[in-house]
Amino acid sequence: MGEMGRDFDGGYAEYALLPDDLLMPITTALPREVLAALPETYLTAYGALDALGAGPGDRLLIRGGTSSVGTAAASIASGRGIEVAATTRRPDKAAALTAAGVEHVLVEPGRPRDDWASHVLDLVGTDTVAESLRLVRRGGTVCVAGSLSGWLLRDFEPIATIPSGTRLTAFHSNDLRGCAGAATLQRIVDDVAAGVYRPNVDRVFGLDEVAAAHRYMEENRASGKVVMLP
Repeated sequence: MGEMGRDFDGGYAEYALLPDDLLMPITTALPREVLAALPETYLTAYGALDALGAGPGDRLLIRGGTSSVGTAAASIASGRGIEVAATTRRPDKAAALTAAGVEHVLVEPGRPRDDWASHVLDLVGTDTVAESLRLVRRGGTVCVAGSLSGWLLRDFEPIATIPSGTRLTAFHSNDLRGCAGAATLQRIVDDVAAGVYRPNVDRVFGLDEVAAAHRYMEENRASGKVVMLP
């Protein structure tokens, strides 16, 4: 969280020097490998769903559903009474999506009809934003909260690309940093401990297995979070 590993070093360190405003004091008895999987995934999913404004009875399409944030978002949305569809490029990951609460698994290039979703959570990013705006129901909302396909949306013409009345928003995990995110993270941790949410830990590696962990991610074998423990 908070650009760790990008703005400053420490992503793989056993100990790291962090700015005070990144610290989130919480109380939990969850195992470290479970706790490690929650902040970036569930906080991002939680914030993105709030940005979308989706509620009971709405229909949510998650683009990039088998990412760690995607499975977390499916779990939260399903618990809120939202009907969830999600896309994946891997048919072998359909069971993981169903276990996370997805009712409609769409193996790409499959997709729902253009007016099915009232809300779209786009975790793929720049390659799919324009299509997501066409897929969402007129007057619905698209939230970009991931960048699996890159960071920059080139040659973006808002008037031509965003249908009239449709909303495009975004969520960045830095919006729930420090004390602002601590209360939300405590609720998430408590809900995971109570069994409300399923922690999406795919596999745990030791620090001496860092090369194997990267190969595992780059081969797109994970259905959830990959955790490394010192």
